[in-house]
Amino acid sequence: KQWYQRRVREAKRLKEKEVHSETCALEEYLVMEEELTNNQDGVNSNIRAVSNRFEHLTRTLRTKQRDCQSATSWLVIVLIVPFWLYAAIFVSLSINTYRKEAN
Repeated sequence: KQWYQRRVREAKRLKEKEVHSETCALEEYLVMEEELTNNQDGVNSNIRAVSNRFEHLTRTLRTKQRDCQSATSWLVIVLIVPFWLYAAIFVSLSINTYRKEAN
């Protein structure tokens, strides 16, 4: 009978160790899962920050492109229009001079 009771107590103790071991493993798993969730939240936050920065840079680039196109348009007006105006005046004066010489 004592041998049987000893075996029962030993079996209970082994079972308790096993349950304790599984409980510890489960707790470790839950801690790791929480850490992964927190890390994923951080990753999602970083992705949002990068996305917002990219959108900001895209808007800035578009604005600068519009400014550059506008500046180019004004440059064309300021430089090329007077050139053709001066060319027309020069041609007109040359024609008048040629006519005077021809007469």
